[in-house]
Amino acid sequence: MIKGPVIITGASRGMGREIAMRIGPECGAVSLWATKENLLKEVAVDLNGKGVRTHISVVNVSDENMVAKAAAEVEKEFGSVRAVVNCAGIANPGPFDDITVGDWDTMFAVNTRGVFLVTHFTLPLLRKAGGGSILNIVSEVGRLNQANNVIYGASKFAVVGFTQGLALELAPEGIRVNALAPGPVETDMWDMAVRKRAAPEGKTPEQFRAEVIKKIPLGRFPTAREVAEAAAFLLDDDRAGAILGDCLFVTGGSTVY
Repeated sequence: MIKGPVIITGASRGMGREIAMRIGPECGAVSLWATKENLLKEVAVDLNGKGVRTHISVVNVSDENMVAKAAAEVEKEFGSVRAVVNCAGIANPGPFDDITVGDWDTMFAVNTRGVFLVTHFTLPLLRKAGGGSILNIVSEVGRLNQANNVIYGASKFAVVGFTQGLALELAPEGIRVNALAPGPVETDMWDMAVRKRAAPEGKTPEQFRAEVIKKIPLGRFPTAREVAEAAAFLLDDDRAGAILGDCLFVTGGSTVY
């Protein structure tokens, strides 16, 4: 089991929310970080109803000062943490020719710089606990990129590399670092991505979805709950204590190669 408080970024909706709901009752205390305070409060209420102690922080993970402040708040609230889940992220699919320098900078600011900043400012809280886990939520395109999704995939590739190097560095301290790579999951972000990626290929969103599903051996998209179960496994020192520097795919088989 997870033996102490957990920080989860991107916790207000989608996979981040589902991870919080799955592991909250197990670890007993969760710090929820995201940009929408109203949604964070809703998640906190749901967790409180399950007996989970919660702390919320409105954070843009690309902002150094906000991340530092949130980490200090968590230390004051919980003292230390046993796990950090970097789930906050954005997507902006489309043809490469349509990508601006600003698009590139924004994508890497949130998806890559954000993972660094959160890890940098929360690592002392893991050390204070005597060890724990860092879990970076990436994507299947963090290993197998796609046309019309170049900068998103590139930002996730960077996090996979960050995961591997940091895992080797922190292993002697009893801190495991892993990545979790979901395939398409029905969230607000995926719905937006479908609409933006379908048009350049001359397809309707329905046609695009159908073609993606055809490429999944399981014949369906993974669910957010299935992603959350995989996260709970990787964070559990009793079940996954010897797993570090790895990237677990939850894709229904679409990344088998």
